[in-house]
Amino acid sequence: MTSPRLPNECIYDILKFLKSHRSTLYNCLLVNRFWCKVTISILYANPFKNLTHKKNYKIILNFILCFNEEEILKLKNEFEQVFIIHDINLNNNNNYKPLFNYLKYLKTFHFKIINSVISNWIKYYLNLSHMHNKFYKKFIPLFYDSILIQCNNIKKLNIFLDGDHDICYKICSNQYFISNLTNLNSLDLIIKDNETTQQFLGNIMNLCTKLGGLGISFKPKYSNNRHNNINYIDDTTKEKLYTLIQKQHHLELFKLSYDALLDHQYEILNLASFKLKDLMLIDLDNFYNKIKLNMIKYLGASLQKLLLKGGIPTTPILESVSTYCLNLITLEIDTLSYAYHLSSFSYTGDYSVEKQLFKDLAKLPTSLKEISLFYYLCNPLVSFKYFLDNCHVCLEIINLNGSVNSLLPLEVILNYINRCNNSLKFLGIMGSYNDLNDDELKFLDQIKAKEVIVDFYSVRNYDDDDFTTLNKQSSWNGLIYETYRYVTFIGPWIRNEDMKFKKPDVLTTRNPMSILSKANKMQITDEELNVFGLARDEWNHLVKEEEEAD
Repeated sequence: MTSPRLPNECIYDILKFLKSHRSTLYNCLLVNRFWCKVTISILYANPFKNLTHKKNYKIILNFILCFNEEEILKLKNEFEQVFIIHDINLNNNNNYKPLFNYLKYLKTFHFKIINSVISNWIKYYLNLSHMHNKFYKKFIPLFYDSILIQCNNIKKLNIFLDGDHDICYKICSNQYFISNLTNLNSLDLIIKDNETTQQFLGNIMNLCTKLGGLGISFKPKYSNNRHNNINYIDDTTKEKLYTLIQKQHHLELFKLSYDALLDHQYEILNLASFKLKDLMLIDLDNFYNKIKLNMIKYLGASLQKLLLKGGIPTTPILESVSTYCLNLITLEIDTLSYAYHLSSFSYTGDYSVEKQLFKDLAKLPTSLKEISLFYYLCNPLVSFKYFLDNCHVCLEIINLNGSVNSLLPLEVILNYINRCNNSLKFLGIMGSYNDLNDDELKFLDQIKAKEVIVDFYSVRNYDDDDFTTLNKQSSWNGLIYETYRYVTFIGPWIRNEDMKFKKPDVLTTRNPMSILSKANKMQITDEELNVFGLARDEWNHLVKEEEEAD
């Protein structure tokens, strides 16, 4: 008896579920024609994401082979000598025609990432580092001219309007490209107040009315002091941004970075017809508290997820969250970029800022299920004890992704689990398991016995690239970030060129791999690696990746 055959719809759903597991999808290409077609459509929906190996950069050639005769002829005339050297045959015959028109499957268009892949293709695949800029500036316009005409299925667009002026202007004035944005679902704008920005906003503000996600990040044109930047947005740019927002009726996610809009204009959000689910306020420090208060007030009723990244949340802001965000499920607070301000409190003994934050957090809405704190903690045991002892919310996920310079609050978390009827399902801690003492290990075992998943090398966090979802970061990314955090904010004693131990400057040190010379990277001891929570093979892999990048 033959086994029942799955309907094609089921197979499609299964393969779609594997979209983040590209290596697995590659194994599905040779099953049969249908599997191959579906797998290709998934792989090429966002083909430029996470391309780290040199051999992956030749994906650019796959797209070039999809161009028509006239477009290929332009490339051959311009770069024939380069293509001959690298045995790249662009003759229009069946031997070199791809099985699929990969361009029609492209759904995510992230210009900065694509430009980076093209740049690496030129450097590492064509080996043209010596003439990179000259080749790049000639190739990019020709490539985009051809690719934008055929990309008629774009759902997500991330466009950087502060890049090369000529290239940006050419893209924004391409009518084929603009007309293909009718069904755009997600738009992430990184804008500068210039003619290109105004032209692009004018082209899309009445066309892109079905957005589910909108991100706006403003880059200043005149002032280095970003507190003054808000006054330099041209009235024409502002009006077009407001029109774009007001035209949205299905918006579920809004991401605002820096001071992209004027404070007094937030009244327009009170009249918005959309019911926002996700709000991300990024790099708005406490200078912009009024902006944050207004957005939480006007958009909070339907909010399920809120990210506050920047200054330390004040009492009025967290009180607004408790008052207006009664359906909130996920709250993330990230102040790591401001950690060097907080680190001074641990030396002065002043924990008032931290104490007030956790006092306010204890009053959050009862609907909350997930909380993530990316924070430099001066007194974690006292702070978390106060928070969890006074918290009446039954949390399912707790993420601690900040510096803890004393014992982890595992006993406090265990007591909270017992008090809240074992509601906790996941505990993410960016730290080293090897640093736990006997008492902490005992508490950890008891937490795991409550069927809580505990992960020391990853947390659940917003994905900056696909900002419409929450995902669990990979363990390796977690390790890299933990190393970065340790060097940047805690300041461990590490060896300098003279093999002496020195403490890095917390204000200037940003790259952990740059702290050590090549010799020191290979001679670092296992004991020193434990400071970073890294195993020997993991450190060697990190060093190897850096050497390949160089």
